[in-house]
Amino acid sequence: MAKKAKFSLKVQIGDKTYTSTGESAFEALKGLPRPPKIMSKVLVTITSGKLKKERLYYPVQAKRLFFTSPNMQQIQAKLLEAGMK
Repeated sequence: MAKKAKFSLKVQIGDKTYTSTGESAFEALKGLPRPPKIMSKVLVTITSGKLKKERLYYPVQAKRLFFTSPNMQQIQAKLLEAGMK
């Protein structure tokens, strides 16, 4: 029996949109393809059931989501989960 994904992550970079799902926010973040370049603001939307959070990242902050070590990505995923309403 397939597991149901708990978290859905949508990242909008300019006119491109990347989506991913996973059992945790970190798995959803790891499932996103790495964009070739981040030169503009990034809108990240994370949902889990009825809970939803949107966060705007500037380019330097957005690069931390994709171009850092897995340990730093875990911290960024926890920050995304915090304060979901």
